[in-house]
Amino acid sequence: MDEQLDKELNNFIQKANTSTIQECWNDFKDILSQAIISNIPTKILSTRWNVPWINREIKTMIRKKQRVYNKAKRTNNEKHWEEFKLLRKTVKTKLEEAHQNYISKLLEVDEEGERKTPVVGKKFWQYVKSKKRDSCGVAPLISNGKLMEDSKGKAEALNHQFVSVFTDENTSSQPKLNGSPSPDIDHLEITVEGMTTRFLLKID
Repeated sequence: MDEQLDKELNNFIQKANTSTIQECWNDFKDILSQAIISNIPTKILSTRWNVPWINREIKTMIRKKQRVYNKAKRTNNEKHWEEFKLLRKTVKTKLEEAHQNYISKLLEVDEEGERKTPVVGKKFWQYVKSKKRDSCGVAPLISNGKLMEDSKGKAEALNHQFVSVFTDENTSSQPKLNGSPSPDIDHLEITVEGMTTRFLLKID
């Protein structure tokens, strides 16, 4: 790893004198990305394919992408990595298009502007369910040097933090107001007839 990275960095330094800032950034990013892919262990988690917009064609492409990735990881061949990157980009584009098409069909309207299907229907709730993510809640907190892992301890730690940022005002020495310099207004009586008359006058 060190030898290959040193070689690539030396080539980068030599080219930097004659390259633009954008070209230098692109070269450095490629070197860093390749080093991460080649040397940092990764685990590919299976993607949930039960979302309604992923069809058979996209599933096939995802499997092919995984096979090409495994091959590139095994051979560390630049050509294989390029093939994997191209497939990854294609799969991402296909997923985005399928997702947008699915949403468009949920909200599809006819020529008269009426929706062909009800918005809040079975497919709509299936979509909402597919977008849900489980929340991990509040992470463990440290309060007064102690680790709070249970719900009560975390709640007390957060409460202590919130209270500490507010000023403890002394209500016994508040200034007294001398009253408003404006006179008190007379009793107001608001009626429907009165408001209607004022409204009609405004229109005229």
